[in-house]
Amino acid sequence: THTKGSGCTFTDLVGDFNGDCKVSFPDLVIFAAAYNTTPADAKWNPICDLNKDGIINFPDLIIFASVYGDVCAD
Repeated sequence: THTKGSGCTFTDLVGDFNGDCKVSFPDLVIFAAAYNTTPADAKWNPICDLNKDGIINFPDLIIFASVYGDVCAD
């Protein structure tokens, strides 16, 4: 976990879309809402494009599934 000067906290944990330091069901809900979207879509969420190819699809789901259950290191 890193803290910016503004007091905002963010995490580098892949798949932790809500910033709670764990990859869990709330992150899956965020991912599912953005699934099958591109930057042209209203529901596009760039943090869910895990392989950075411009579409949130099955390859991103595979990455998300592989980190599901991970937590931030202390």
